[in-house]
Amino acid sequence: MGRPDGGPGRPVPGPGLTRRGFLTRTIGAGLAAGSLGSLLDACGPVTAATGQPRHLPLPRPNAPVTWPVFGTNEPIKSGLLPERHATLRIFNWVSYVSQQCLDDFARKYHCQVELTTFSTMTEAVSKLTSGQVRADVFMGVTVDVVGKIVEQ
Repeated sequence: MGRPDGGPGRPVPGPGLTRRGFLTRTIGAGLAAGSLGSLLDACGPVTAATGQPRHLPLPRPNAPVTWPVFGTNEPIKSGLLPERHATLRIFNWVSYVSQQCLDDFARKYHCQVELTTFSTMTEAVSKLTSGQVRADVFMGVTVDVVGKIVEQ
């Protein structure tokens, strides 16, 4: 039997990374990096077959995107006084904002705060687009669904 410390010239086994583990991870990372170009190509702005956008474009300072303003959703006029005793409807992730925060806001701005929650972004989009939820503020929306929600 060998020595408990692995014997002369052998590393002591421990919780750290072994040479074999290091080589395995390094080779795996190299293979993954080699296929990264293909993965990023798949995220490109148009499909090769149709030339149509794969998704709605994201607005950027050097490439603004304009979405339509519908007659049922006109901009708020300037110079209006703040509403009092109104209800602010917030749509947010489950357990994302404390009730104390909502209560403090309602007290400070003399309004009611109505919170509706969702557990997944798919659920949120479904509730909004079906009309099941009408919200003044949609908190926690992810950038990949903003265009989809605006369009619908």
